Amino acid sequence: EYGNAVGGDELSDKIVGLYFSAGWCGPCRAFSPVLKKFHEEYMDDFRVVFVSMDRSERDMVEYIKGKGFLQVDYKSKSRTELIAKCSVTSIPSLVIVDGNSGEVITTSGRMAIQANPDSCIQSWKKGTSG
Repeated sequence: EYGNAVGGDELSDKIVGLYFSAGWCGPCRAFSPVLKKFHEEYMDDFRVVFVSMDRSERDMVEYIKGKGFLQVDYKSKSRTELIAKCSVTSIPSLVIVDGNSGEVITTSGRMAIQANPDSCIQSWKKGTSG
């Protein structure tokens, strides 16, 4: 199983991490297990939506397998729109958004999880960067 397509109900009342990543990226492969553990620990409040930066759909499927993240379909227009809207220029990138409003809370989700894993969810719920 390589992730489920994103559905609105799964994101309402949650903090959402838009995870821009790819299997060919060494730092992404290092951060993904950290994010998976964080996601599992805070699943009541937090969802990860994987936005692939892989070179092909097959590469994406291989990379996302077993991580338990929701995903944006590789071929969908919304994938490229999200990359542009979030101004992703390097990966891994974790953009934190409010699951109800879609408002960006922080573009520094990766740093927050690495520096303050025990407090960033509470900060994000308050609308601060963590």
